[in-house]
Amino acid sequence: MDNDILKLFERNTNPDIFKKLLESNIEENDKLEIKEKWLDPDRIAKIILGFANTNGGNIILGIKERTDGKFDITGLDGFNDKANIKKRIKKYLPRVLEFEITNIEFEDKKFQIIIIPYNIEYLPYVSNNEGKNIEINTVYVRRDTSTLKAGFEDLQELLNTRIENAHSNRKELTLEAHLNELKLLYRTLNEFDTLLSYENSIGYDQDIATDLEIDGMGFIRDTIEIKKEVIQKFIKKNKI
Repeated sequence: MDNDILKLFERNTNPDIFKKLLESNIEENDKLEIKEKWLDPDRIAKIILGFANTNGGNIILGIKERTDGKFDITGLDGFNDKANIKKRIKKYLPRVLEFEITNIEFEDKKFQIIIIPYNIEYLPYVSNNEGKNIEINTVYVRRDTSTLKAGFEDLQELLNTRIENAHSNRKELTLEAHLNELKLLYRTLNEFDTLLSYENSIGYDQDIATDLEIDGMGFIRDTIEIKKEVIQKFIKKNKI
C-alpha cells in the first residue's frame, strides 16, 4: 500500500482519494483498521482508544478480508446513523476523546470511515466502562495491526509525550495546569496499580510483578515528587 496515499486520505477522506487508496493494494497497519461491517460498540471503542494513544488512525467499514489476506471491496448494506453509533461508542471512551464518522459512496457501494485524530494534550486515553471486549480503566495502544493493553513502557512513553508537549507549548504553566498534570500522574499511578493487580490475579511470576513495580510505578512516583517540587516553587515565586 502506498503510504503517501494513506497520509493524504487521513487529511481528506473524499471519494477520489478513497478510490486511490483502494487501488493501492490496501492492507491493515498501525494507522488503518479494515472491517467488513460494524462491530459491537465496545470493540470499536477499544480500537479507537488504541489509535488515539498511538498517533491516530482510521477504521474503514465495508471491506472484507479473505482467508489469503487479500481484501474484497464489498461495501455496507447501508449507512448506520452516525449520531446513534457515536453515542453507543462514546459510552466506553473518555469525554475528551473526539472522533468523526464519515460516509463515502464509491461505485454504488457504501462505506463508513471512523477518523481518530492524535491529540497529545489528553494522553493517555483510558476506557470509561467495561464491556465484553473492553476492560474499564485500561489504556490500549496500537501495535502493527493489533490493539493491545498498554504495558508499563507504553504508559511511560505516553506520559512523557504529554508532559514534554505541555512544556514546549507554554512558556510557563498556570497553577491549574500544574495541578492537572499532577492529577494525571496520580491517575496513571492508579492505572499501574490496577495493572499489577490484574497480573497477580492471573498468576504472573512474582519477579515480573516486582520489575513492573520498580520500572513503572517507581518512575511515576519519582515524577510525582518532581512535579510537587515544581508546584511549590511556582507558588513561592508567584506568592500565591
